[in-house]
Amino acid sequence: MMFFRLRLKRNIFPLPVFETERLIFRPMTMDDLNDLYDLASLSKTVEHLPWGPHLNLFETKCFLESVVEKMKRFRYFEWGIELRKEKK
Repeated sequence: MMFFRLRLKRNIFPLPVFETERLIFRPMTMDDLNDLYDLASLSKTVEHLPWGPHLNLFETKCFLESVVEKMKRFRYFEWGIELRKEKK
C-alpha cells in the first residue's frame, strides 16, 4: 500500500477508483491500517516525506483516522495504491 494526495476545489462523490492491470488506486479506509503501518514504519519508504517512520501502530492509526475524516469533508483525498496481485 502506497498513497498520494490530491486537493480539489470542488466536491467529487463518490471518490473514484482507478484500476490498471497491476494497480488499484482507491480511497484509503481503516481496513488499510496494518498494511499502511508496514509501509510507514520503514525509514527507507518515508525518507523523502515530511514525517519520519511511524514508531507504533497507534501513530499510523491516528494518521489514517485523520485522512479518513478529511476525505469525509470531500475536499481532501489520499488514494491508496494497492498491488492487485498482493491485495495490499
